[in-house]
Amino acid sequence: MELAAVHVDLAEQVDQLEVALGAGWHVPGTQRTLIDRATALELIDQVRLSVPEQVWAAQQLLHRREQVLATAHAEGEAVLASARRQALQRLADRSLEQVAAERAAQIERDARRGAQVIEQQGEQAAADSLRWLRTQLDGLDQVLARQLLASEQAHEEPGSAEPDQVNDASGYGRSGAERRVHIAGGHRAA
Repeated sequence: MELAAVHVDLAEQVDQLEVALGAGWHVPGTQRTLIDRATALELIDQVRLSVPEQVWAAQQLLHRREQVLATAHAEGEAVLASARRQALQRLADRSLEQVAAERAAQIERDARRGAQVIEQQGEQAAADSLRWLRTQLDGLDQVLARQLLASEQAHEEPGSAEPDQVNDASGYGRSGAERRVHIAGGHRAA
C-alpha cells in the first residue's frame, strides 16, 4: 500500500471521527457531548488498523530510500574509485612521458657531445696528417736540395757536362721553394 493512500485513508478516518463527535448531542450546561459509542469505537478501530499500515508503509518507504541511498553511495564510490585510478594512471603516464622526454633530451645531448668529440678528433687527425705530410715534404725537399747542390757543384767542376733541367709536372729538378709553389698550384716567376 502506498504511503499517500494510507495517509488519505487515515485522514478520512480522522475526519469521520470528527464528524461523529460533532454529530453527538450536547449536554446543556456542560462541556460534554454525547456520541454514539459503537460508531466512535468502530472509527477508533479503523484508525488503529490503519496506523500500523501507515507505519509499515513509512518503514517500507524508508527502507526503499535507504536502498536508493546505498545504491547511490556505492555507485558514487565506484565512480570516485574509477576517477582515482584514472588520475593515477594519467599521473603515471605523465611520469613516463616526462621520463621518456628527459631520456630523449639526454640522448640528444650525449649524441651532440659525441659528435663534437668525433669532429674534434677528426680535425686533430687531419692536422696531425698535415703536419706529418709537411714533415715528409720538408725532408724530401732537403734531400732534393742536397742532390741539387751536389749536382750544381758537379757542374762547376771542369770537364763536367751540365745536366738538363727537368721541368715535368712532378716538380723534381726545381728548388724546394719552387716545388712548394708548384705543388700548391701557384707559379713562380723564373
